[in-house]
Amino acid sequence: MSKRNALSAYEVVNTYDYDALRKVLFEYGDLRNANTMAKQILAQREHAPIKTTEKLKEVLQQFLPNGREHKILAQIYQAIRIEVNQEILAIKEFLLQMPDLLEDSGRLSVISYHSLEDRLVKRYIRAGQLYR
Repeated sequence: MSKRNALSAYEVVNTYDYDALRKVLFEYGDLRNANTMAKQILAQREHAPIKTTEKLKEVLQQFLPNGREHKILAQIYQAIRIEVNQEILAIKEFLLQMPDLLEDSGRLSVISYHSLEDRLVKRYIRAGQLYR
């Protein structure tokens, strides 16, 4: 995560309200337990801020079953990263610029690593907005 970003992971974890935090975890992390995870984070914040990834892991330990701990943690950290870097907004801005940047017979190729990114691109292309 870039130090130049106006938003930090610390701010997401320690200042977002329940709805915003739940949305980040659910939409960007594809986490089924986003509701209870967000509640757990808010409960911890009443005692002390969550300053490290290790502390966040400790707070959410009950959601990390043996054998899947690394996968779930990756989803949590991914969700926070997507929010901090405003990655979905960047994709939307990229797609909006494409009609002006592609030549009439040009082709667009997009590699996505997240289902939300993939959905955005597919919907945009299906809507026919990339072709004049």
